[in-house]
Amino acid sequence: MAAIARAQIAAESRVASSPLPQITVAAGNPAGIGLTIAYQDAVSGQSAALTLPL
Repeated sequence: MAAIARAQIAAESRVASSPLPQITVAAGNPAGIGLTIAYQDAVSGQSAALTLPL
């Protein structure tokens, strides 16, 4: 899952290539998987994070 997310994020023009986006996959509560993507916006320079239940 993380590899798919990395490939998609790499194709997004709004995501800065440096620093590299950080992708974390972890067990969710009470069950399931949580995917968190932390990245820097290429235009504004601000950090952002998305957390998705899978």
